[in-house]
Amino acid sequence: MPPKFRNVGAYDAVRAMMDSLMGEDRDVPPDQRDSVKRRELGDDDVDRFYLCGCSPYVVLAQTKSESMLPRVDALLVQDERLKAEWDALPQGEKDRYGFEHETLNFLQDMVDEMDRRIAATKARLDASNEPAEPDMTPEVAQQVQALKDQILELQVKAELAGEQGEVEASVALSAQADALGARKAELQEAAEVRRAQSAARRQVVCAVSGLIYAANDSDARIAELQSGRQYRGWKAMRERLQQLRAQAPRPGAPRFSRRAGFSRVERERDELSLIHISEPTRR
Repeated sequence: MPPKFRNVGAYDAVRAMMDSLMGEDRDVPPDQRDSVKRRELGDDDVDRFYLCGCSPYVVLAQTKSESMLPRVDALLVQDERLKAEWDALPQGEKDRYGFEHETLNFLQDMVDEMDRRIAATKARLDASNEPAEPDMTPEVAQQVQALKDQILELQVKAELAGEQGEVEASVALSAQADALGARKAELQEAAEVRRAQSAARRQVVCAVSGLIYAANDSDARIAELQSGRQYRGWKAMRERLQQLRAQAPRPGAPRFSRRAGFSRVERERDELSLIHISEPTRR
């Protein structure tokens, strides 16, 4: 049976944060603390993903992607004492727990789901985006080329007139070339404005985080978006996933296996089992 999920309240969140910072026995008199059970690595409320270097429950907190996380029946605790204890373990002992293998599977599920969403968003945007506006239409390009040819011809004539001492004629020809040059610049500027407007209407999706950008966003705007929690969270998850893939951690001992709910495969299987259980028996 799948776990009974519930939303975690603000009080629980604050209490868990205080436990992490000050210890679970912070309210217990010093002479009685030895009798208080301390949290252990294998406890269900320990955030094993945090121990293994990247917890989606931390890096995606307060982002649009937070809703993708499976809800848990108790707030996962990021315990600094246990993190230090975990980091100090030899690799063989870590393999016995299997937390890195569990983290690999969970991060893979999350990234696969985000990649599916990115592909769907890209298909939707490709269908709705207008075709990119070319720098110039063929007609405008022909006009610009014709103006270039006329300008060059006038400049040559002005130079010859100047060499022959016909100053007034040379000045007049140069003025005509300048006027045509201004017209050419107007056409090029108008084409650039149309191209920029077309780009502004086009949208693209970030291949890391699923964020949607305008195609003509400046480098500063993109840098601003990539400094946010959504992008940084998915970037951290993808990087840690790559590291764990290279490491290829092994499953741990069965007694340390996490309760159901964190694996997409497990969740889908449990949902199907609930449907079958709820269906009336057919005779």
